[in-house]
Amino acid sequence: MYEELKSLEPFSLSMHVDNVYKVDTLSILLVKYMTLSKEEWAYLAGIVDGEGSISFRRRKGKNCIILEPKVSITTTSLELVNWIKNKLPNIRCRIEKDHRNPRWKPRHELYYQKHSGVYSFLKGIYPYLIIKKKHAELMLEFIEIRKNAKWGNRWHGTGYSSREFEIEREIRKLNRKGRHDDTL
Repeated sequence: MYEELKSLEPFSLSMHVDNVYKVDTLSILLVKYMTLSKEEWAYLAGIVDGEGSISFRRRKGKNCIILEPKVSITTTSLELVNWIKNKLPNIRCRIEKDHRNPRWKPRHELYYQKHSGVYSFLKGIYPYLIIKKKHAELMLEFIEIRKNAKWGNRWHGTGYSSREFEIEREIRKLNRKGRHDDTL
């Protein structure tokens, strides 16, 4: 089936994503987003550069540490939320209400937290990123390493290489708030 799907035209392949997903999640899932124009990818990249985050969620498993990649956009604009959800139907959304001030709008977090979603989304916006381009490079490298892992469960927990932990530290350093050494 994989060979048959590879031979199809790119846009017709998108209707077969559910079947393709099981075959090769990371390389073929991109097809699902081929309906976005270059301008839309560039717009999403600008949103991620301005209001987004590329990070890891670090949690403890039974006997190991689990690093979960995450790309998120936080906004109070319902119009933006609806536009993104319309363009990226698989993106997840969490709504948070800050109760410190009743006049504040709810905050919407749109995010990908699975390797396949993060990978596909970053591949789409990568050419257009400016501020978070290094974050994206590192995250894509991490997911490629996980994709090719030969030990343990390649997606969760066991068998992280020293490079994978180094990538996590580098991204955490890039995301650090406050003044950095390279600031004028």
